[in-house]
Amino acid sequence: MNRIASLLNSALLSYVVFIMLFITFFPFDYHWPSSFSVNTYWKAQESLQNIFFFIPFGYLLASLLKTSVRQTLYISVICGFFLSLFIELNQIFIVDRYSSPIDLFNNSVGALAGAAFFLALKRLSALRKYGGRLLDIPLMNLVLMLIPLLWLNAVGSGHDVRRLWLAFLLAFIALYIMVAIYLYGGRGIYSLKRGHLLRVYTVWYAISFLPELLYFPGRVLAFYLLQMIFMWLLLHLGARGERREQRYELPTLKTVTPLFLLYLLLVALWPLRGMQGQFEFEVLGALFRRDTSLAFIFSQIEYFAAFALAGFMAAQILNRYDFKAWKHFTLILLMAVLMELPRGFHGLHSANLTHIFLAVFNGTFGALIYFLNLSAYLEEQHRGNLRKDRRLLEKWRMEKEPQM
Repeated sequence: MNRIASLLNSALLSYVVFIMLFITFFPFDYHWPSSFSVNTYWKAQESLQNIFFFIPFGYLLASLLKTSVRQTLYISVICGFFLSLFIELNQIFIVDRYSSPIDLFNNSVGALAGAAFFLALKRLSALRKYGGRLLDIPLMNLVLMLIPLLWLNAVGSGHDVRRLWLAFLLAFIALYIMVAIYLYGGRGIYSLKRGHLLRVYTVWYAISFLPELLYFPGRVLAFYLLQMIFMWLLLHLGARGERREQRYELPTLKTVTPLFLLYLLLVALWPLRGMQGQFEFEVLGALFRRDTSLAFIFSQIEYFAAFALAGFMAAQILNRYDFKAWKHFTLILLMAVLMELPRGFHGLHSANLTHIFLAVFNGTFGALIYFLNLSAYLEEQHRGNLRKDRRLLEKWRMEKEPQM
């Protein structure tokens, strides 16, 4: 792994840890408890949620380690355990929170699963041949960033089946991007076939909708079949009206951006039935109220994570023209304000300054992730070209030696 790629994974790991601490320390209301107690109640769904919660941490941590397989697994489990221990000790002093030794075990298992998943991906030669090379494309990184967003959506939805349509919208965005990569580059540069496209999307869908399977297994399968119909239609239309332009990334981004903005607006105003006539504006707003339900907390985090992805997309689009930091900041700030204004008319929310600040912060971080990812990609391309030039030079020397 090159230096920039390592810096990219370090930034992502820092962001993941920040999100984890934000979720677990919410509502940030510390106090000295009148008595100390340990919760040993076990619930299957909560255990699975805690395992999923630490998988990204284990995955990104393993990507930074240059150790053997066994040492990587050991280090991931130990770091996951101590991070979980730090969280559990803090939750003793937070109102409406509790500590549980079961969470220590589940979180450690999640870190181990994330590290094992990373190591498994490195060893799968078939995935490296097809999916691995696709990961070098910046648009595919946008698809990968949709996975944690879908996981947040699953936990933030709880048992609200209507909110699953938001996840379906994200899945369609990923599908459209993958089909575009296949139609305008995958078949030629990467020698992809339709079967490869189907397998890559199926694996992505299975990973992305894993938490939703806990609540709506039938609907998740039905949505997958519906996505397959959309894939057939997109491939059929793309084959009939095939474009010959090599730079397909910008048209693809311009197509999916309105869909993502629609998703972002729906997340901001959910549930839609709560609109009212009176406008409310606060400094902190509902963000620091004592609603410690997982559905509320994860829906808040989903909103900010969506802005990180919006910042990633905005930087990718602006970079195709003439990127300026002030342009990106102004665009993200305008988006945050426009998303916040209708929340002021929502009975369950309110327009507040803290939301705008956190949205802009996450949008700016998304731009940082994009440029780190782009730099890593360009550096790897440069190294690949150097290796190719060296092989050509060596071949030329070997051909000339017999003549000399």
